[in-house]
Amino acid sequence: MFNQVFLEQNIAAHYFAFQARSFNEVLWFKQQLNQAQINWLGGNLTAPLKTQTDSPNAVNCFKFKPLEPLDSNKITYETHNTDILGIANACAQHAIEFTNKQVLILGSGGAAQAAYLACHTQSLQVKIVGNNPHKRLWTQALPKSIWIAFDDFNACTQAMQNTDLIINCLSADAPIPKAVLKALQVNHVVFDSHYQITTQLVTQAKKKGCLLIDPRLWLVGQGYHAYQWLLSVSAPYSLMEQAVFSPPEIKPIVLVGMPGSGKTTIIQQLAKHRQLNIVDTDELFKKLTGLTPVEFLNNHQEADFREQEYLTLKQAFLLGAQVIATGGGILSYPPSFKLIKEQGDNIFLFTSLSSLQKRLRTQDPKQRPLTADNHTLAQIFKQRLVHYLSCARWVIPTDFYTPQIIAQTILKKFQLDYFCSTQ
Repeated sequence: MFNQVFLEQNIAAHYFAFQARSFNEVLWFKQQLNQAQINWLGGNLTAPLKTQTDSPNAVNCFKFKPLEPLDSNKITYETHNTDILGIANACAQHAIEFTNKQVLILGSGGAAQAAYLACHTQSLQVKIVGNNPHKRLWTQALPKSIWIAFDDFNACTQAMQNTDLIINCLSADAPIPKAVLKALQVNHVVFDSHYQITTQLVTQAKKKGCLLIDPRLWLVGQGYHAYQWLLSVSAPYSLMEQAVFSPPEIKPIVLVGMPGSGKTTIIQQLAKHRQLNIVDTDELFKKLTGLTPVEFLNNHQEADFREQEYLTLKQAFLLGAQVIATGGGILSYPPSFKLIKEQGDNIFLFTSLSSLQKRLRTQDPKQRPLTADNHTLAQIFKQRLVHYLSCARWVIPTDFYTPQIIAQTILKKFQLDYFCSTQ
């Protein structure tokens, strides 16, 4: 959504998703970018990271405070919650007034807290269904009277009788309480936060004829306000809505990253999990030229190598590859950068400079001629980092994840079963 707006408004910025298990990993990545003198403004948070910042409430936006010069050892940031505005926007688009409504929230994570805060600001009567009310700080402060245990069938049933609006903030793979599904009636309004899948709740609500609030309007609403807060400029609501509601374009996954980031190992793991059309451009390069990239570089200028690498990349796309692993420097050649950015669903496998130095130390320097020593590696790392980030849809830090976990994450995130079924 953001990148389409950046393009339309001619703003020199790029939006990417960063894979993290904790907000500390986000701060670690900020330190890595500071060391490379790259400014990362901030972004949106998804659960469970919404409750891991220094804010007492769930937040979905963070903005780093600029430092002059960039200091990698000092990171300060501010937070904001636009989820509340997103929920209000979604309800308003369906002409649903909050006044005197009784709301049942399913879940206890960051999205549930955002939903509770949205309802609380409107003085609504709220009940929350979830497990372990004392596990999270925000639920500990709630009156016990509004909390319903997930498996308390009778309490859930009774709450449903008095409920007008149901907001589902459970994780995508969590079951819906049986009492909620059984007690659904046509007069209930259902707001499911999952916009990429159809949950049990949505399926049952359709059968009962309930009014369904489109969760994508939550995304548009919170994104609209987040955009303005992060960039301090007006946001085009209609353009953002169009971007969210447009059918997703299926593109091949392209893995980019420095030599030693694990691209080849990860596609080998992907090949074990699914029957995918996978292309490693280094292998395809040899098939097309009769030489490995290293052999070609030993006998030609780097400019000639980049042109041949570009032709190899074009061939990989023409072969209908679903996953493409690329050479570390491929984005330094403008035609290759343009092709990957326009035609790929790109994953940047980020590896810190210190980890790269350790990994490449054990490899034959003749096989990595452009990154043979630490000084050259540091220079190339800094030069290429901007290219990687500028075309990435998703950034995965390989310092924290094994190739096996990264492969599994990619398969789950991009639902490659669909790709396989089209072959």
